[in-house]
Amino acid sequence: MERDQIIFVGPGGQRFAIKPQARGQNEIQGVVQVSVRRTLKEETAEIPKKGLEYTYLGYDYAEVTVEIRVWKESEFTKLQRLIQLFRPKGKEQKAPEVYQPVHPTLRRHGITHLYIFSIEEPPYDPVRGWTATLQMREWRPSYKKVKVEATQIGKKGGQGSDTDTGGADRDGTPTSQQRAQANPPSARGVQP
Repeated sequence: MERDQIIFVGPGGQRFAIKPQARGQNEIQGVVQVSVRRTLKEETAEIPKKGLEYTYLGYDYAEVTVEIRVWKESEFTKLQRLIQLFRPKGKEQKAPEVYQPVHPTLRRHGITHLYIFSIEEPPYDPVRGWTATLQMREWRPSYKKVKVEATQIGKKGGQGSDTDTGGADRDGTPTSQQRAQANPPSARGVQP
């Protein structure tokens, strides 16, 4: 893949490409410039009973700038359609749409999912053509921590707890012990 092209894979699997030699309907003839900004994340926490602070280092979510430049008016109309897809859909949209970009710079930084939070379109310049600058942020799924009570076999969890399934597995199916108790072996044919 060349450095001056980028491919976006949308939520429905639809692909959009901006590249110097466009051939398809979802390809825009132009060039892109991608820059990544990653900042250091520092957090401090007090350790109980010791009065100390500890600094955790890591990296915050990346901010990506994608500058798209086209020179033909026909490509500009395609770019406008692409930007309309990136725009938020109004109040009914709860979260931004996440895109999977394909570009060597993003791959080098390990960025696999982005969402757009800013679009800038300066006026037409006869020398530079039409430009659109997309400000994007890295997206990673976040998982909620679920508090689960430890129980002993044969005993139920606390009254009214969210994890109380009547001794069944999480999906509601009976455990092997419950199935065995529900279907005891036959007493016929057993010699005392």
